[in-house]
Amino acid sequence: DADIYHISERSMQEYTPVFEELNDMMPSQIGDISCTHAFLAYKRGLFLINTCNSSDEHDTEDFRDRLNDILLGSSALKDYRVGIAAPVHGLSDISSLFLEAIYANTSCILREKPLLQFGDTGTDSLVLPQIYTPYYNRYYSGTLQILSSQDNSASPLLDTVLEFVDNGGNIEKTANALFQHKNTIRYRINKISGLLGTEDEISFFNALHIFSTIYKARKYLDTFFK
Repeated sequence: DADIYHISERSMQEYTPVFEELNDMMPSQIGDISCTHAFLAYKRGLFLINTCNSSDEHDTEDFRDRLNDILLGSSALKDYRVGIAAPVHGLSDISSLFLEAIYANTSCILREKPLLQFGDTGTDSLVLPQIYTPYYNRYYSGTLQILSSQDNSASPLLDTVLEFVDNGGNIEKTANALFQHKNTIRYRINKISGLLGTEDEISFFNALHIFSTIYKARKYLDTFFK
């Protein structure tokens, strides 16, 4: 799919209204702070890079609040998910700016939020940056293999984990989502717990939550990192 790795003409046509609307809405001055901005289309998304001539924390907060209001009020962004990185000072930190924006955007998609700052993504701020590290990759691959083994009825177990986490560990809601009887879901959950070897409910749900986050996030992060 050329859209994954290149900016297609179709994508640019979709981005143009966003460029035009936000370009008109972005302030060049907030109080005594001078601001400038630039747009960068990258793979399946847009970067909006804002800079200002102050490193004062209060100025930064005011600027970020103003930016949030603009982005949430943009009609061109109503079908977009917006991730915002923490402010950085100097070009040496520019890489973290892009990475945090990607992680915050991914968290928006997973949690179905219109806008999130990286610092407000909760445990996603811990898990998402680690997804491709050897330890997380080993954990993910091992768990996926357990859930996807033909001997262990692959699809039902994997689907059950994803729905169970989405429904906050509620058996009845999970059963309704999968059109299964509650006892069937309860049986699967007990089986998964035995396969993973978790010792208590908290450890079990934490393990499922981390796996589910990695499983869903890779769909989006693979676009950038694979």
